[in-house]
Amino acid sequence: MALAALFVPGWIAWSLISLWFLYRIVKGMIRMNDSRPMEPKDVI
Repeated sequence: MALAALFVPGWIAWSLISLWFLYRIVKGMIRMNDSRPMEPKDVI
């Protein structure tokens, strides 16, 4: 049980960060394919 208490929070954090990372890669590839900058000018 104590081992699960160590792995579960780390697994959740790793999963969330991985999903965010994949989202940024896909978003960047779509914008690059459209010949647009990574971020809109009003964000920077």
